[in-house]
Amino acid sequence: MRKRIAITIIALLIIRLLNAQCSNPIIIDKNSAYFENFDSGNGNWFVTANSNASDWSWGVPVKTTINNTVNNNHCWISGGLSKNNYNKNENAFVQSPCFDLSGLSNPMIRLKLFWESEHLFDGANLQYSTDKGNTWKIVGTNNEANNCFNKNWYNSIVRFLLFPETGSQRAYGWSGSINRGKDGSNCLSGNGSGGWVDAEITMPYSKYPDLKNAKHVLFRMNFAAGSTCNGYDGFAFDDFYIGETPANKGSISFTCIDDKTLSFVATTDYCPSIEWNFGDPASGTNNISTLKNPQHTFSSSGDFVVTITLTGPDNETYRESKTITILKLDLFAKDPSCFGNSNGIIKATVIPAGNYEYFWNGNPNPQSFEQSNLTAGTYSIQVKGSSNSCPATQSVILNNPPVVNVPQVQIKQPTCTEKTGTIIITAPLGTEYSYSIGADFQNAPLFENINNGSYSVVAKNKLIDCLSEFKIVNIENPPLTFTVKGVVKQVLNCQQQKGIIEITEPVGPEYEYSINGSFQKNPLFSNLQAGTYNIAVKNINTKCTNNTAPLILTEPTCNTNQIFIPNAFSPNGDSRNDYFQVLGNNLREVKLLVFNQWGEKVFESNSINQKWDGTYKGKEQPIGVYVYTVLIVYTNGLSENRKGSITLIR
Repeated sequence: MRKRIAITIIALLIIRLLNAQCSNPIIIDKNSAYFENFDSGNGNWFVTANSNASDWSWGVPVKTTINNTVNNNHCWISGGLSKNNYNKNENAFVQSPCFDLSGLSNPMIRLKLFWESEHLFDGANLQYSTDKGNTWKIVGTNNEANNCFNKNWYNSIVRFLLFPETGSQRAYGWSGSINRGKDGSNCLSGNGSGGWVDAEITMPYSKYPDLKNAKHVLFRMNFAAGSTCNGYDGFAFDDFYIGETPANKGSISFTCIDDKTLSFVATTDYCPSIEWNFGDPASGTNNISTLKNPQHTFSSSGDFVVTITLTGPDNETYRESKTITILKLDLFAKDPSCFGNSNGIIKATVIPAGNYEYFWNGNPNPQSFEQSNLTAGTYSIQVKGSSNSCPATQSVILNNPPVVNVPQVQIKQPTCTEKTGTIIITAPLGTEYSYSIGADFQNAPLFENINNGSYSVVAKNKLIDCLSEFKIVNIENPPLTFTVKGVVKQVLNCQQQKGIIEITEPVGPEYEYSINGSFQKNPLFSNLQAGTYNIAVKNINTKCTNNTAPLILTEPTCNTNQIFIPNAFSPNGDSRNDYFQVLGNNLREVKLLVFNQWGEKVFESNSINQKWDGTYKGKEQPIGVYVYTVLIVYTNGLSENRKGSITLIR
């Protein structure tokens, strides 16, 4: 009976304490967070009276594994500040002050943890109450998402941790060790923190609806252990933070792929889900993207409001918009009027209207939106607007109209019989052309009765009103006379009884030649007999003819004389070929000279009857070859020189 009364009194004291604690809660809102590092005191955290076998302590731990003596950081720790074990059958709580969280939209908790306990059996978790401690719930589970706001939250299902709602075991918590412990090899180890770790968790109202507008919120750290394998340093926590989950922030930037295609970049502070809306419903399903850095090709030109929506995890949604201007560049092009002209025009029009810079053909300096005095060719333009638009680029080709070819003409020059000339245009031909030789144009390609002079022949394409280049044509009166020269190229002689006459001036395809009244193209006349030939030349273009003095081929006087000069003799006294002598008829004079192989004259004769007997100065000359020269004068007055060799044989 007394024990029951004592328990009732303790419960009433706890309720009274809790009510007093929450009479002036710590107000936390989006601009005022709660942070306690316990270095200046226990932070008004306390061990609750309903704790069992508690050895929670506040201070600087100096244990084997959990040791803060280097930086002198204070914290709360189970198992005392210096013991290397925690109490058996412990189920103890360290409770926070009371908080008013009604000013938060997206609560989050952040703290530092260090655990060294028997794995899966002993451990700790964080609990909260929204009714001043009458009921409690565990903060989070052992499978929380791991992201920029949620990390290192529970790693085990711990046997001796109780679910506060039901009192059943195996609640979620932090458990494990890096050491074997003091109680022997039968104790489980592994999964210890091995140092201070940052643990974070968000408490969105979708998962914690009782926190919304809650003004009396308590937190407590629960550590529980079994009756064996307690030889570990325990569990410690520090740097407790409660506040608003940082709101998403972001910005939009882009680079230009081409005129309409942009590569977007979302710059974010945290780890939200991203949705892009390009403000381009005409692009269909491509108007929405969930990629962080998407590309989008806009369906048309104009202004588009691009919006990025950053959602979660468990914080305020953020939207950022940027107006993107897609330029439409239209080019009006006018080709040069005629081939080779420099009067082409290109004019650029940009939609939407605005102030733009125009860069033509890679020129780094901006120019006018209109370019004139252009020749045929390819032209490019880049138009630049504000920083929220991409340059628009386009090219255009100015084409030359069809070229009007230079006229091809035939000319009939004036002749000795026709006193005016004719110009005939042979190309280009067709009904689209007209022609001029310096005056008015006419459709006919024939100009007759043209007087002597120089004329500029030009053709015009009437369809495009373009002229050809000029062709200069000269009409010239023919020369009334021209020089004619001829030569006897081969005379008649006793060996050749046919003569040749060649007319050497003038020459050319426009001339014909005659030596007897009949004209031919070849200026060479052969197989001619002796006689007088009248030379004439005719210009077939001008119809003019001219003559020169006659050429005479005379009958030759032929030589009928005959001589014999032997090529060997044998002066051996056998009366056969004993002498060297020139023989013949009609001989009037023979002058014979004989030389030996050294060029020494060994015989000389000026008589037709004088013979060489093969001696010199009374001595017989050796066998060999001797050279002779001979001058022969005939009775008809003709003469000739001969030379040769004679062989002396014994």
